[in-house]
Amino acid sequence: MLDLKNSSLHTIKDIKDLGQQEEVNTFNFSDVKCLEHSDHQNEEELDDKKKVVLGGQKKAERRINELSSSSFQLKDIKEQEDAKFKKQDVLTHREALKSEVDQYDDNILKDLEQTWKSNSSVTGAEQSKIDKTLANLQTDSKTLQSAITSKDFVKFFDDFDKLAISLNQDEPLSKLEISLLGRFMPGNITISKFGSVEDAGTLEVQQPKFEFKVAKQFTAQLRHVHHIDRCSDGTLWIYDCISKKLQHIKFYEDKIEIMLVGHRSFWIVAGGKTRLKIINSSTGRVTDSNYDVKPYTSQVLPECVHITNDHRVIVGVGRIGTKAAVIVMDQDGRTLAKCNHDSNREPILSCPKLITNTTNGNICVKDMVDSNHRRVVVLGKEGKIKQVYTGHPTINNEEKQFSPNALVTTPADNIVITDFHTSTLHVLNCGGNLIGYYNLYDIGIIYPCSISLSTKGHMYIGCLNREGSPETLKAKLFELEYSGF
Repeated sequence: MLDLKNSSLHTIKDIKDLGQQEEVNTFNFSDVKCLEHSDHQNEEELDDKKKVVLGGQKKAERRINELSSSSFQLKDIKEQEDAKFKKQDVLTHREALKSEVDQYDDNILKDLEQTWKSNSSVTGAEQSKIDKTLANLQTDSKTLQSAITSKDFVKFFDDFDKLAISLNQDEPLSKLEISLLGRFMPGNITISKFGSVEDAGTLEVQQPKFEFKVAKQFTAQLRHVHHIDRCSDGTLWIYDCISKKLQHIKFYEDKIEIMLVGHRSFWIVAGGKTRLKIINSSTGRVTDSNYDVKPYTSQVLPECVHITNDHRVIVGVGRIGTKAAVIVMDQDGRTLAKCNHDSNREPILSCPKLITNTTNGNICVKDMVDSNHRRVVVLGKEGKIKQVYTGHPTINNEEKQFSPNALVTTPADNIVITDFHTSTLHVLNCGGNLIGYYNLYDIGIIYPCSISLSTKGHMYIGCLNREGSPETLKAKLFELEYSGF
């Protein structure tokens, strides 16, 4: 039996209608009376001020990503500097010269230690500053998100001035200046040429070098490949949300051979009812499973499901405007954990659409905040938010907003995200911090949507066809070789 993961039954819409959903964060002004303003004036003023707060909240999330990335870099620098200091071969070289070079050797060690202590002090102070600022920003971001979704506009007006002050508090990132430790260069065995520490230069952070190569390219018998799931025997399940067609395929030379074709009735792993279903990979037969979210709530349905390597089942439930949560179950369908709100009883998710997990126990969720904004939320073992990723500022903007379509965790415990609008792969570490990104357009891949791991160092990327393309045009499916993460 095959437990399909990352394959939610969303409401099916034409791709042309995406982004046209109704805004749920609205309410009827005629239901509430204000003595000072007319309904029309209240509505216009609230809309204008909500735009200001929304912009501030998005700015806070971008700052959170930037500060988290800086924090990750600082820790990496400190680890490298500590390792270099401990591996200096000054002491080994001194043994060859014995007592006559002790004084010169001590001076070099003193200089190295002074530089190392200075670096540790600088990175420690900067780390403390970032941690404090990051905590404040995360608190502000939650407050702003709560204000955006609040239907109590009277309280919103009362709190707006205080919110506006927090929006203007934007301290620039400190410029990190560190004199890096150099490597000891042994000289000739003489007192005057004992050796010296070479200048290591200034710190210049380089983006990791990711390498991708198209190993194979296939043409699917579907217009779009919205979902991919790989079976243990190397076959794939692929799904087109528009045509509602599901195919079980295998590869024969450079072509795709269809083993089984189904329609939406087969694709009900996490949709339609509170109980999850299982699809038989050989026959396509659908049966009930042990997993039911009804004990949690009968009012919201499963949106996505993920099965971990240790056979736990993680289900995302809820849609925008309803009670959203992530539920973790054991093999017998018993609930192990529920993640739905923080310590302040504030919701941590709006609408979970995809889920994956890391080996250290973190849960990574694609969350739809509203019809126009999406994000990736990383939850820790306790269900608390560890990181919120909203894209990279040099890639994503108002015209090309962050559009995470699929998530997958690599054997190295990195999280890879497909970004449809920019044809980009974003790579995060297991804590949700950005490691780097790669533009798939450079190797001829556009409109990447779905992703699944293949054999070691390989992955599959499924693509969409652009709006307005001929109906006869079929989607591309790529097998990629990757390295560098």
